[in-house]
Amino acid sequence: MTFKRYRIRKAFLVPLVVDTVLLFLLIVLSLLTPGHPAERIVFVLLFLPLAYLLLEMISRSTVTGPGGIEMKKLLRRKSLSWEDITSVDTVVLGKKAYVTLSTKKGFYALSNAHEHFTDLIRDIVERTEKEKIEKRVFDLIEQDIRRRSDIFGAWIAAVLLGMVLYIRIFPGG
Repeated sequence: MTFKRYRIRKAFLVPLVVDTVLLFLLIVLSLLTPGHPAERIVFVLLFLPLAYLLLEMISRSTVTGPGGIEMKKLLRRKSLSWEDITSVDTVVLGKKAYVTLSTKKGFYALSNAHEHFTDLIRDIVERTEKEKIEKRVFDLIEQDIRRRSDIFGAWIAAVLLGMVLYIRIFPGG
């Protein structure tokens, strides 16, 4: 069997990058032009968690292979062999879905923020003993739940940040 890498959806990463760049430009602009110090503080306080979120999302990936599954996050990495998995289940909250992997040592969740999420589930199902897989996992493959509100929200934030940037550059126009 081959190795397969699953990353966070580009449809979410693109507006997140745009948000981060626009907010960074607002910080630079507020430092180069006269303005209220509170504005700079607000921009920086918004930028720091956004930049962290972007780095976290860019670095996040899940790799499946013959020996097991590896989940990578910013500065963290977890590896499980297929034999370590004692149960595969799902949690669905509205349009947010998770595949949960239980082991004797802990509990791990993979969200539908991954690109090709149903392929990731199929990959896990193919490599895990059938008696360890709950029926709801197969139902989730059939449903293919996709959350778009996070993408929509990130684009709304980009539009708002773009408007603030425009107003800062062209205050009378």
